[in-house]
Amino acid sequence: MEAADHTASDATAATSGPVTEAKQAIASLPGIKGTIAVIRMWPEQACAEHECVERIRTAAELVGVRVIELDKFGHIVGTPRQRVAREDVDFVIHLHYETAKTYDAVSVAAMWNPTQFYFDWGFDRHWSNQMSHDVYAYTGSPEIKKLVRASRGDFVAADMPLLNHTLADPIIPPRVHDEYRVFYCGINWEKLTNKPARHDAVLRELDKQGVLDVYGPTEIRGVKLWDGYKGYHGSLPFDGRTIIGKIADAGACLVFSSEAHINSGIMSSRLFEAMAAGAVVIGDEHPFLSAAIGDNYIRVPSSLPAEERVKRIMEALERFGRDPQEALALASASQQRLLESYHLCTQLANVYAAAHRFSERSRALTLPSAEPVVDLIVQPLYGDANIVLQRVNGLAKSCQGRARITAIVDPKLREWFEGSLDAAVQVVPLPDAQTRILDPMECFELAGNRLTCPKVAFLLGIEEVFPETFAAACIEAQGHPVARVGHILRHRDKTGNVFYDYFRGAGDLNTLHETASGCVIFDRDWLANRVPLRTISWKDLCRMAVLDRQTVVDCPTTAIVIDITDYEQILYRFAPPRAVPLDIETMTRLSGNVQESISSGAIVAACRPAAVTADPVRGLSAENLIETVHAMDQEKRWRIMLDLYKSIPMPLWVNQFVTFVRTRAGIR
Repeated sequence: MEAADHTASDATAATSGPVTEAKQAIASLPGIKGTIAVIRMWPEQACAEHECVERIRTAAELVGVRVIELDKFGHIVGTPRQRVAREDVDFVIHLHYETAKTYDAVSVAAMWNPTQFYFDWGFDRHWSNQMSHDVYAYTGSPEIKKLVRASRGDFVAADMPLLNHTLADPIIPPRVHDEYRVFYCGINWEKLTNKPARHDAVLRELDKQGVLDVYGPTEIRGVKLWDGYKGYHGSLPFDGRTIIGKIADAGACLVFSSEAHINSGIMSSRLFEAMAAGAVVIGDEHPFLSAAIGDNYIRVPSSLPAEERVKRIMEALERFGRDPQEALALASASQQRLLESYHLCTQLANVYAAAHRFSERSRALTLPSAEPVVDLIVQPLYGDANIVLQRVNGLAKSCQGRARITAIVDPKLREWFEGSLDAAVQVVPLPDAQTRILDPMECFELAGNRLTCPKVAFLLGIEEVFPETFAAACIEAQGHPVARVGHILRHRDKTGNVFYDYFRGAGDLNTLHETASGCVIFDRDWLANRVPLRTISWKDLCRMAVLDRQTVVDCPTTAIVIDITDYEQILYRFAPPRAVPLDIETMTRLSGNVQESISSGAIVAACRPAAVTADPVRGLSAENLIETVHAMDQEKRWRIMLDLYKSIPMPLWVNQFVTFVRTRAGIR
């Protein structure tokens, strides 16, 4: 008992430095709530993410921070579907790439997965959802940082804090062992597919030599995963602690990485567990090992034949038996590196600082006491009147000081809306009963002189706006006629499963849902000069900005959730917008703009949006792509122009005229 107390005392003394420093660093941040949230993806299944959640909870408690758990949709676990908000937490950590940001709070994505995983499980969806977040914490992988920079720009990539699969407690000081054994833990996935395990030959020979302690699930889908291993000791709970004690008992730990982890420069949790357990690391050729602990490990490259790998491991164990001080020195040096650079309290404090910087930048742009920056014109199409009321009033409450709301309603419901809506909401009746969806320009004309803000956005009453982020996008988009913001679509598959998926503001217009009009912020004066463009969709208004040789701004931070699940079920109640042809005067002006743009590259900006600037507002201007334009031949430029013409409703005679021009120009 005395020895155990002495070990615990040593561990406490060793970790007090990182814990105290992290606690002071977090406490020094002004205005923090001292609460963070973590997404628990699969609460009903035993999985490695649970271990990570528990370790984050332990580290947070050590530095005086409370942790609440969320489900994958951002609801606080244990509540009746209450979604987390800015008022509840300082930030939310996402441990898995499948979950997008679905709530109005600062989100942190833990970039812990090799890039191959995204391609294996669906790159377009999973990488997009990963890019919906505000702050990106990573393991130091240059590959991951390069991808984040390509997707979100230099500004975001430059402020990526380190966050490894590490821990803060327990940390067990290294000790001398009478017999050094080798610890290994895994699921042995390959056994489920009848493929040879990555390290099967090495593990079986170590087991034959009687030096292997192996842990993992006994059985999955009826397959006994570790059948035949004498050193198999069963499964371990994903509690963040038990495995550390088992590694410490063995004295040495196998830290073998998959090819995917090596290629992406990402290290799994096993290294940090071995360091915390005071065990000797037996690792492969992963560059992370030497970067993290230098030469303080036994190097066994996976490229060697199995018999040579086993030989190196057995020789090391025999040396430790003869000279335990060698093992003690290796384990002590690696654990010291954990305390200096990879302690979870230290890294959590760095994540806290990065999330606080993001929050402060956003808040500084959109102080609630400032003048409203955007008019939100709501055309409520939701079927249930109480839900409409709840949505619009919720919008008015959350947007106070940042946005002004105008509701365009059926004239029969005018009095009910005026008596039920928040006093700050302006109510504008339609001329007639609402039987169809109005296009943006019709809404703009109906609202008339009630609109006083420099920016305008159009909603359908099915959106949840994140006011601070939305207002920040309006301010950042000053001087540009159109800004497209990152948004989440809530939808269902054919079996009724709910999904939240992120769509980039600069995404291809053709891939964006028709009801996502709220993801676009327009300049009010620019719209006022285009009132003759009646019955034109929001997508075509975006294209018009490019045709007018203007800049479309991409604001990728998630600013709105658009719920299309029930909306699509009630669409039968409303006819689509009218499709009235453009008049000759407008068509002539449009034609002139297009012809002027053919040699400028503005057309290309509409077809191939790209983000190139280093700040959060990432402009999509013609100049960014001028080299691409110069490389095009005349025929390709004309084809691009004609494709854009087709995006706008035209009378038959115009199409015939275009066909005549193409024929005369020799374009097939």
